[in-house]
Amino acid sequence: MKFTLVHENPFWISQTNLNEHSILVRIESDDETPSDAARTGQRILDHVENNWDVIRQALVNDLLAVHNEEWADASHNRPTLSPADFLDKLTPTSINFGTWEEEDGLTEHCTVVFDDSNIFGGHVIQVRWNLTTTPISPSATIEG
Repeated sequence: MKFTLVHENPFWISQTNLNEHSILVRIESDDETPSDAARTGQRILDHVENNWDVIRQALVNDLLAVHNEEWADASHNRPTLSPADFLDKLTPTSINFGTWEEEDGLTEHCTVVFDDSNIFGGHVIQVRWNLTTTPISPSATIEG
């Protein structure tokens, strides 16, 4: 991965593939060179790929019932979905990584952002977790 520094914010960005989807990788870090950012980016991408089943399960656990109970409407051609059909509708678009100050010190967080294929009215879906916790315990939310 080749990263570019966006000076205004500052963060590093790169384009790569995740499970056959083109995604943006965004890193908020103190990495000083593109090669440092590339090492961080590869570490985060590997982490996401290694935990992909856990991330997908968080989507199902946290949002499938919300969809089927609150957003599905057969009269408007929005059927209830099985777990497999639900996951097929969600497409990863980006991975965001950053380090934030929390009560117990600095922690690394990762967020995978998904396009919802309009099953939640075009809202963004996010799965977020703390990387310093093992095993990871992601949570999925519907955002703006």
